[in-house]
Amino acid sequence: MVASQVVRFEPDLDRGLQRCEEALLADEVVEVAGPDGDGLASMPAGLRPYLERVELPDGAVLIRQDEPPDDVYVVGSGRLSVEMTTADGTRMRLRTVNAGVVVGEVAIYTGVPRTADVVAETRSVVYRLSGAAIERMGSEDPELAVALHRWLARILSERLRDTLREFDALLD
Repeated sequence: MVASQVVRFEPDLDRGLQRCEEALLADEVVEVAGPDGDGLASMPAGLRPYLERVELPDGAVLIRQDEPPDDVYVVGSGRLSVEMTTADGTRMRLRTVNAGVVVGEVAIYTGVPRTADVVAETRSVVYRLSGAAIERMGSEDPELAVALHRWLARILSERLRDTLREFDALLD
């Protein structure tokens, strides 16, 4: 029997959708790598000196729901899962993120506690941009700080646009 002809059962719809996503992504070649082979190609030039490289083993929690915000992360390699626990205690996977994606940016701007956990699905490398580094950048290189904030604002606006499209599709 061919592997693609095997029927698989998952414990819930979310896990089934995740398996489908993984199969689709396995066939995709995504070019997000920067000159050093990491997922930092889209970030503003000159940001690297303000970043701290962090290696995450499979299963490591990068961000915890309800903790105070302080850092923004760019996924350099690997795959992270964004998950939350609802008020009734149900655990939900919201999305999977790959190299080149920014996580933690919403809480930096709102100042409210983290809305979800971010967990390494595979061995991953992320680049941490701390709140202190952002403040230091504002003093040392104001033009770079402006470029950073414009970049993050673009990311946030694209996510909002995508969310509104998904919401509209649900209403149709």
